[in-house]
Amino acid sequence: MFIPIEKLENKIICENSFNILKYFPDESIDLIFTSPPYADCKQYDKFEGVKPDVYVGWFMHFVPEFFRVLKSTGSFILNINDKVVGGFRHSYVFDLVCSILSDTQFKLFERLFWNKSKRLQQSGRFGDSVEYILWFVKSKEFKFYINRMRVPYSEASLKRYKTPMKKRLVRDKVNQEQKLYKNIIPNPDGALPSTLINIGSESKRVSDDHVAVFPLALPTYFI
Repeated sequence: MFIPIEKLENKIICENSFNILKYFPDESIDLIFTSPPYADCKQYDKFEGVKPDVYVGWFMHFVPEFFRVLKSTGSFILNINDKVVGGFRHSYVFDLVCSILSDTQFKLFERLFWNKSKRLQQSGRFGDSVEYILWFVKSKEFKFYINRMRVPYSEASLKRYKTPMKKRLVRDKVNQEQKLYKNIIPNPDGALPSTLINIGSESKRVSDDHVAVFPLALPTYFI
């Protein structure tokens, strides 16, 4: 039996999402934002971790319920990262994306990158300071208020807008010599947001030394 959504609003529910979502009505949720335990993560809260080779099967256990409870106008946003196994990047994140797209009716609207600022140092490799943010939707009718996510223009951009810019034309025999210009007016709400999201990760000190402290600013950005 479903619990009326009104009784679930404005509450923090500490429960395994697979178990609790069974009581949520169909198409009752606007946004699912999750940062699940990554493969081979440190054990915490009695969670034993998931090996990379079985990660897709473990996570796909949850996805059908995500799809069921999400509104047609809603979004499912997944923050995740891969890992190095035997000297090479394991493919479980990419395999998971392919499984979500092939086994459900979710569509991948965007792939973003979260720059945590802090780098995970591994000898002989690039400093790893970026994680994936994968934005799935059920339909083209999903809610997306991009103007609220705009950012201030850089000084260089504002300076560039003061000079008329060339129109981009298909280079063929007719217009290859034409020099057409247009004026571009900056959007009063700011520039379009980048696919690189710069939000610093939290210190472990804020939550009793949890292995992966999730910054409140990250889900707030999408909310």
